[in-house]
Formats: sequence, structure tokens, C-alpha cells
Amino acid sequence: MKQFTVLSFLFLLFSISGIAQETVVTGVPSPCGMLMDGNNLYIAELASGDIGVLDTTDSSPSVTSVVSGLDEPYALALFGNDLYISDRAAAKIFKIDITVENPSLVEVASTVESPYGIAVSGNMLYVALNTGTIISLDISDSNPTPTDVVTGLNGPDALLSDGNILYIGEEFGQRISKIDLNEPTPTVVEVATGILSPRAMTLRGNEIYIAETVVDRVSKINITDSNPTPELVVSGVNTPNGLAADGNILYIAEILIGRISKFEIEPLSINEFNNHANMITLYPNPATTSIMLSGLEGEREYQILSLLGEKLVENGITYDSKPIDVQQLATGVYFLKLQGDPRILPFIKE
Repeated sequence: MKQFTVLSFLFLLFSISGIAQETVVTGVPSPCGMLMDGNNLYIAELASGDIGVLDTTDSSPSVTSVVSGLDEPYALALFGNDLYISDRAAAKIFKIDITVENPSLVEVASTVESPYGIAVSGNMLYVALNTGTIISLDISDSNPTPTDVVTGLNGPDALLSDGNILYIGEEFGQRISKIDLNEPTPTVVEVATGILSPRAMTLRGNEIYIAETVVDRVSKINITDSNPTPELVVSGVNTPNGLAADGNILYIAEILIGRISKFEIEPLSINEFNNHANMITLYPNPATTSIMLSGLEGEREYQILSLLGEKLVENGITYDSKPIDVQQLATGVYFLKLQGDPRILPFIKE
């Protein structure tokens, strides 16, 4: 009777929390960093040296190789059609064009030291090095030069950009810290402590989900809190080393057992949706060929309006950092409106 009571309690606990694990695919060679692009989930396979992809809408998905020949692909970041890859063993950053059927690896930069997490903000790619340094690369440059952004971190691993704020998971420091990228000399600010081995992060609304690899759990913090406290999301996952959020679904890469699993998480509140919408930025502005949006979650429908309110583009689809072609627009002032967002984002076409 006592055993029944305990089991019933655990069942009720997981039912109330809405956390239910489901295996997506197994047999993935040491999955690490992951990235959602529409329905496609890209996966860095540390052991095979491949970047794989699966269609999350498939009822029985399988991983297909996109590109091979890397040494130890670790983290992924998307800028337009280019998927950036940190290769830990090669000490290099590569990119591929995901719109090409059989993309070729293009070397972007050599970092000398092992690169771990990467994140894009504007035209800059930020890279965490195992020396305790974050460097930046101007990826609009055909031959970018690594520039130190901040040093003295304690095992920086995961990176996550949100507008002008770069969040850093410090593995040995057991904390999440942040820097303001608008500052000429950024200062490291502590966000939350007591987080064990934060090797992956993903943003959803006002919350950062964090993979705590060595303790087999995923936690989260609310970045609008003045003193964020880690809150357990799910435990018992096996060495989570990659995260990706898509709506109410959280995908987890379990590196040691080669599994991608998923969990259903609570829907965003209206306040969380509105607060996060306030962080959406349009760049470059003025623009000559294309504009992009940062701070988007998933695909969004948009319109482009003239100064007189005429709809010049309807039913356009975009996502975070995807170029929106404006070459055909005449010189002048225009407005971009996202579906479901009451604001209108102005921009100048030169």
C-alpha cells in the first residue's frame, strides 16, 4: 500500500507539472548543440563529426547528415542562411549554407584555443574559448579577425544572445553571467548561481532554460527577476548537452546515450509574450539590400508598408536573423509589421 501511494504521488507530480518525456530519436553519435530553423532541428554530432538534421513534424523522424568532415562540432548559430559551427578539436569556426542541397564547409576563422558556445548578435558572432575569454568575429567581413570582448571567465561554455545582452554559462564558475554588448568595455554581471555545468541554454519568453549536464537535469531562470533563482524543469535526463525550444516543446540532446528527447512545457503567459516582443530589433537601419530581425522565436508572418500605409509585401515569412530582401524597394521610409504584434517597426531603404 505504501509503494502504491508513492507511485501515485510521483504520477500526480509529473501530471500536474506537465512534464512528460518522449524519445524523438536514438542512435545519434554524441549529440551536442542544437538549433531550430522552422520545422528542422539541426544537431551537432560530436563523435561522428557530422551536422545532422531531422524534421520535427515527422511522426517517426530520423537524422539525415547535412555535412561531414568536422573534428568535434560542438555548438551551432544561425545568421541568415548560414549555419555557423564551432569545431572544438580543430579550434576553428566553420559555416555552411543550409539552402544548398550538399553544402560545403567554409572556414570562417581559426580561434587558436578550443571554441565552445557561439551566438549571433547583429553582424557579430561571439565565441566562448576554453581560456576564459569571449571573442567576437564580424561575420559581414570575408576574413574576420578575432577580437577579445571579455576575459577572466571561469570555464565559459554556453552562450545565448538576447538583443544587446549576451548570457554566458560558466561551467566551472557554476553560474550564469551576462554582458552588455553595447558597452565599449563590457563588464561581467552575475545573473544566477548554483547552476552545475551549464553547457547549453535556450531562451523562451522571459525564461532561460539551462542544461546542467553533470547532474542530469534542466533548470530555468526568469531574466526579468532582479535576483533570478534556478527552478527545476526536469530531472533524470541523461547528460543533457544541447537544448532547443519550439513553442511549448523543449528538445534535449542527451550526449552519453545518443538520444534526442522532448518535453512539453507550460505555454507562455500573455505578459511573457508581450515582454519578449519588446526585445525584437530590426537591423541594419538604414538598409540597402536586406533587413533582419533579432529576438524572434520561431517563424513569424510579416508585412511591409509604405509611408502611406500601402501594403507592399504581404504574408512574408521570417525568423530570427533571416535576411528580408528589400532591394526592390525605392529609396525612402517603410514599416515592417509582424502578425500578432501591435507595433510597427520603421526602417529606411537607401
